[in-house]
Amino acid sequence: MNRFSHAVSLVVILGCEQSSTKWPEPIEDTKSELIEVESIRPGTRPRVIDGARYFKAPEIFDLDRPGDPQLSDKPWVAVEGTVRHSFDRFGAPCVVLKCDDCPDIIDCEGMELGKYRFQIGQTVVIRGQLEGTRSLVKSRLIAQEEIDEALKAED
Repeated sequence: MNRFSHAVSLVVILGCEQSSTKWPEPIEDTKSELIEVESIRPGTRPRVIDGARYFKAPEIFDLDRPGDPQLSDKPWVAVEGTVRHSFDRFGAPCVVLKCDDCPDIIDCEGMELGKYRFQIGQTVVIRGQLEGTRSLVKSRLIAQEEIDEALKAED
């Protein structure tokens, strides 16, 4: 071996040694920092919550028809349903709601939903802007306290 080969070998060895000593940055466990979601209580519901019309999940499926005179172009709605699952879609938190007595689902997407840990089977109300067919964008969770306040305001 000549001096050039020794130098190349030394560079390769040092390069390998340096790369093997680099440790990846630890990934933060953000799941433990999530807020546990509580199911809403059964009972009377208000007609409007935070400026959004209230619907149970099966009722919303009739509203995404174009030209519905009751709705604006992309209305704000509050939908009550059962959590089917939650996930991230390209970095955007999503919750899928289903109705108890039909196979249809409502896809709810919004950065606010990323703060919570949803459990399958929970009954929740999510407020969002109706977009397209059976999906809500800019969604956020409605707490039981907000439902109670809206009921008091209607009395």
